Amino acid sequence: MLAFEQVTVGYPGDQGLVSVVRGVSIALSPGECVALVGESGSGKSQALLAMLGLCSDRALVGGNGMLDGEAWDLADKARSSTLCGRQVGLLFQDAGGSLTPHFTVRRHLLELLGVHRGLAGERAEAEARRLLDLVQVPSVPDRLSQYPHELSGGLRQRVALALALVAEPRYLFADEPTSSLDVSLRAGVMDLLDGLRRDAGLGLLLVSHDLELVAQRADRIQVMYAGRVVEGGASQVLVSRPRHPYTAALLEARPALWAPRFTPMPTIAGQPPLPARLPPGCTFGPRCSRADAACQQAEPALAAAPAGTRVACHHPLVWAAT
Repeated sequence: MLAFEQVTVGYPGDQGLVSVVRGVSIALSPGECVALVGESGSGKSQALLAMLGLCSDRALVGGNGMLDGEAWDLADKARSSTLCGRQVGLLFQDAGGSLTPHFTVRRHLLELLGVHRGLAGERAEAEARRLLDLVQVPSVPDRLSQYPHELSGGLRQRVALALALVAEPRYLFADEPTSSLDVSLRAGVMDLLDGLRRDAGLGLLLVSHDLELVAQRADRIQVMYAGRVVEGGASQVLVSRPRHPYTAALLEARPALWAPRFTPMPTIAGQPPLPARLPPGCTFGPRCSRADAACQQAEPALAAAPAGTRVACHHPLVWAAT
């Protein structure tokens, strides 16, 4: 199992340390999909980068990691990078931006195959073709000679995935892997990731703001707000019976294709707080219809809730027993 406990990320600011990730814990088993969900700016990507030792030099990272029984301090970014570098692949949010524009697909793959697996010549060429076949890139011989700008968005995403799999990782961290793709391409990429989980036992940490997407694909969901997890649990339980008002609001804001024309889309009032200006007490309080004086006094702890979920709320939603 791959596990991270109490991950924190902060950046020095004019008024002191600005915390952008506040005590996030995640465990991931081979073949499992765990999703981190939340609005833009909730700290999802920063948490992911901190786990892999990839935050900027200015970032102050805390927490602990464990991989196959070996534990380490996440403050040691070099150690995080070394331990996770071969076991954990990373699929960046912007596939096009993660590819070097003046490198062909072949050069991208051959360079990494040489660095991570010591392959060269015909062996490297054969493995490059196998990886592209694995991620279902059509016309592989032609694609190998192409540059990123000659590929569609879906093909760039598949090439980026092939690069993430070069080191034969047991886990894959995917940061918004479908954000720039249309509906059909989005389904294709997620089907591909599901296939890798099923056939190769790949553990998947999926970072997304699309609760509809992850509800269909993830085994467990953790909802983040203002740098911390406010609710977590099995996907079907969390989606059907959310306990936190923020989770419920995210679910209500999903577009409904069956709604009458010109029906206004539900939205969440207000804006997420700036990390440097978190409100007192519950950070979701200023946007929550259930907030009262108690919510302004103390931030709720992430505590056990029914059906194996956890929720950080002074007044969680209550569902009738079935």
